[in-house]
Amino acid sequence: MQGTAARHCQAAAPVSIWACNHAGAGSVSTPMRPSFLIAAAVLTALACAGCYGNDPPPPTVLLTGTARAEPVCPVEQVPPDPSCAERPVEGAEIVVTDADGNVAAEVVTDAHGAFTVSLPPGRYTLVPQPVAVAMGTAAPVVVELRLGDAPDPVVISYDTGIR
Repeated sequence: MQGTAARHCQAAAPVSIWACNHAGAGSVSTPMRPSFLIAAAVLTALACAGCYGNDPPPPTVLLTGTARAEPVCPVEQVPPDPSCAERPVEGAEIVVTDADGNVAAEVVTDAHGAFTVSLPPGRYTLVPQPVAVAMGTAAPVVVELRLGDAPDPVVISYDTGIR
């Protein structure tokens, strides 16, 4: 029977493609034009284009900041001694968590102690990690990011322990 169905499913002209129903006796075959198949494939591709994460990324807000170590001299002087100014902390790791406590980003400060991170609007906590040049860890900093607002730069202060 399969041989019979195959015989009924051959295209008579090169411009047609046959679709066959091999359900058994009384099989039906229907001619389909190549342009129909191409149109169906294009429509299927367009319908699925949004299925695979092609949506634009959500808007973000740029947050900047610096990490610094202070004090660097045992006694403050008036006027301040320029050699006693706070020092940038290079390589400080800062974990950024969202309002639910999930890690939203991790950043590392550059040679100038600076960092930048782009985040969607929301409330975040910057959690500094321990560094070798400081006693303990700097305090966490909470920020609220809103679209259209340029947030103030964040300052992460590490205590050197010098008194």
